[in-house]
Amino acid sequence: MEASTRFSYDGKLKNGDNVSVYASGTVNHSTNKNFLWRQISYYQQDGTDDWQNRYGNASDKMRDLTLKSTYTFNFLNGLHITPEYMFSRSRNRQSDFTYRLDRLSGWGPDGIYDLGALPSNNDSLLLTIDTGNSHRRVFDDEQHYVGTDINYWSDKGGKFVNFHIMLPMVYHNRKLHYASVFTDTTAVSHTWAFSPQLVVTCAWNNWMKMLYANYNVENMMPDLYNTIDVRNDTDPLHVRLGNPSLKRSVAHRMQVGYQWRTNAHKINHSFGYGLRFFLRQVSQGYTYDTATGAYTFRPQNVDGNWQTYFWNSYGQTLDAANKLSMRLYTHGDYTRAVDMASTGNAMESRLTHADNYFLEQSLTLNYQAEKLTIGASGNLEWRHTSNKEHTIETISAINFSYGPRIVYTFPFQLSVATDMKVYSRRGYGDASLNTDDWVWNAAITQPFFKGKVVAKLEGFDILGKLSNTHIEIDGLGRREMSYNTLPRYIMLHLVYKFNKLPKNKK
Repeated sequence: MEASTRFSYDGKLKNGDNVSVYASGTVNHSTNKNFLWRQISYYQQDGTDDWQNRYGNASDKMRDLTLKSTYTFNFLNGLHITPEYMFSRSRNRQSDFTYRLDRLSGWGPDGIYDLGALPSNNDSLLLTIDTGNSHRRVFDDEQHYVGTDINYWSDKGGKFVNFHIMLPMVYHNRKLHYASVFTDTTAVSHTWAFSPQLVVTCAWNNWMKMLYANYNVENMMPDLYNTIDVRNDTDPLHVRLGNPSLKRSVAHRMQVGYQWRTNAHKINHSFGYGLRFFLRQVSQGYTYDTATGAYTFRPQNVDGNWQTYFWNSYGQTLDAANKLSMRLYTHGDYTRAVDMASTGNAMESRLTHADNYFLEQSLTLNYQAEKLTIGASGNLEWRHTSNKEHTIETISAINFSYGPRIVYTFPFQLSVATDMKVYSRRGYGDASLNTDDWVWNAAITQPFFKGKVVAKLEGFDILGKLSNTHIEIDGLGRREMSYNTLPRYIMLHLVYKFNKLPKNKK
């Protein structure tokens, strides 16, 4: 259940300045009940299977209020200065109770697992409460935002200049009260954060050439719940701990780029460079227990994460009629990923440093006639991942894809489109990843009643080569994800377009 209201006013004063006022409020209440049945067979510990029949009952009550006002000084030389103030306050009450129904008679491995059969006697249910993983918490968040927005722009004689500087100061006043059977504590945080941002754009020759740069700082406060020293072992194989020493993270991002265009051959060329580095970034440090196969996670601040990257994009037409065009795109980056990991029964993780090199090159050709479009594209990616601690396997792999695309529209407006692309992978240590997948798609589109109704028959992955499981290389070597999707399908679309213009007022 949710209810919200909002009020806003924007006005222009007689002296040419602008003023705005904004207010909003929201109340939200939600509940969630769930049932989970699991069997855990611990690694290297035969006969110690853990049967769990869990029932969860959680509620979340939230309310927030936001007030904001701004005043913009508009100067005749194109300078705009906007001081602003914003106040926001929210309260979030949460309760999360979990019960071990397997402790009741008849609810064991071969017993009942149906929410409709929960004990009607509350006393019986309370006897099964998982005291270590059931809690209440109240989170209060109050913020005071004081900032100045300075914006200068000039557009004269085909030359454009814009400087945009944002200087926000935010005071965070946060408090979390956490209560369970074993813990009753309050975490408090009073913090000032300065997050400036600068954007510069210069264009000339009627926007045929443009240079731009930006730089911003972002402060990220840690979740107060993660700073409370509590243990959550609802899932015994993925235990989570708090860290009272957790500090805020800071991200610095900067980028510069250049773009130029010409009317001859419709050339469009852009290139640029970027740099990002992070201070005290939060890492989910973990230890691995070789006896049980269980992971214990604990958030920790780490330094040393940074990334640098570049790109170059070039496109133009290749004939006098501007029907044949090409686009060439190059992108590369280097990422240093610092994380924490450990193997064994020790509770302390250690730093790991992964070096990731990535280079991408793509080429697209396209021929556009009145009724016919023919295109072809190819893409090549190279990735190399390694780390000095040798905690991950070194990977040097290549992914590439290529294929044609054809679209033709008949005189009676029937349109037929088809494309085929081959996705190939090479260089992976797991032979199951070094594959060639042919993906063929096709579609037939026919409008009716002067275009008001459009019917489209679409076939996706006609050869059935795609899988729900997607494997990609992350900063620490490998990640495998499964999606609950339907890769291969045939679908009929019916679209009705309705437009009604208002009558002219006399």
